[in-house]
Amino acid sequence: MTPVSPPSPVSAEGPRYRQARIVLSRDIPGETLLAVPGRDDVDVVTGTAREAWTLLEVPRTLHSVVSRLTDAYQAPDETVAEDVEALIGQLLSRDLVEKVVDSDV
Repeated sequence: MTPVSPPSPVSAEGPRYRQARIVLSRDIPGETLLAVPGRDDVDVVTGTAREAWTLLEVPRTLHSVVSRLTDAYQAPDETVAEDVEALIGQLLSRDLVEKVVDSDV
């Protein structure tokens, strides 16, 4: 029996992510400011990170975000996938996005 690899984090199936409900955001020309209540710092997203942030207004898989950005920028899937995975990881570590549980939708 051939072992089956686990699905890639950017597969069409997999966890979905969205902007964390507690995050306060403010759009200004060219950037979006993100703040978590109770913290003294503010995060800033610009460029494609800002577009990915906007896409996460609704729950999406990493694959969905990658697909939309790849289409918009005609960039290689692998490059976009690596960048989106890194971004989601950073946003998760800063409590700016959250994994969606089906009952949360």
